[in-house]
Amino acid sequence: MKVVNTNKLNLLWTYGILPIKHAVDNVKLKLANNLVTTEEGYGLDARQGPVIQRQIDEINGKLGDIVSKDTFVKLLGRTTSPTGTITSPEFTNYQLLAVRIGISGWVKTEIFVNTGSYITAFINSTNADIRIRMDYVSNKITLSDFRSAGGTFNSCDVYGILPK
Repeated sequence: MKVVNTNKLNLLWTYGILPIKHAVDNVKLKLANNLVTTEEGYGLDARQGPVIQRQIDEINGKLGDIVSKDTFVKLLGRTTSPTGTITSPEFTNYQLLAVRIGISGWVKTEIFVNTGSYITAFINSTNADIRIRMDYVSNKITLSDFRSAGGTFNSCDVYGILPK
């Protein structure tokens, strides 16, 4: 067993522990309890956490109002009749209209610029006997000339895209 004398303890203190103590004492933890400090070397005080969270929540709330699901695309009407009509005064409020037809598992969507009138036919690319005509004038979409080759008409949905 070795004996540690006072000289060795003094050396350990002087060259080992004391320099570390001085280094730790010289580190000054600088915190800023505000959101505007830009000086290098400052940390943000934890008391600012709730302030930042409130600001984030406020921004998210405003974004929710601006970019809601119904802002850009909105279902304006639906029919399940192959000779049905869909009427909505909201049609004229959108720059684009999207009409989605479903027939026996076959779905086709037509998107067109809303100029007040439009005529198209939805035709199955693999079976031309499955088709339906769509006429759009002002605030009314009319379906006609349905041919299904044994299929059944499921639905027609009209969506407004990009409010005017």
